[in-house]
Amino acid sequence: MACRRAGWPSTAWAPPLKGGGCAVVLLNRSKASHPITVTWEDLHLPSSLGLKMRDLWTHQDLYGANGSFSVEVPSHGVVMVRLD
Repeated sequence: MACRRAGWPSTAWAPPLKGGGCAVVLLNRSKASHPITVTWEDLHLPSSLGLKMRDLWTHQDLYGANGSFSVEVPSHGVVMVRLD
């Protein structure tokens, strides 16, 4: 799993993690809060795959995701989740 996608006003990285899964880092460079969507296609994964999500800043389990997920990223903010 690896992805590097850039496009104003957002950037996404998804490096693979040792032991499986990947960390997805979402950066919002705009002056306003901005939703960022990542698809399994972006991560080179089968669209039917179901994955668990965990917020790596708050250490909270989020929802399961199938095919894609969207996160609201604050102005000039970063969101980092783990997908397994």
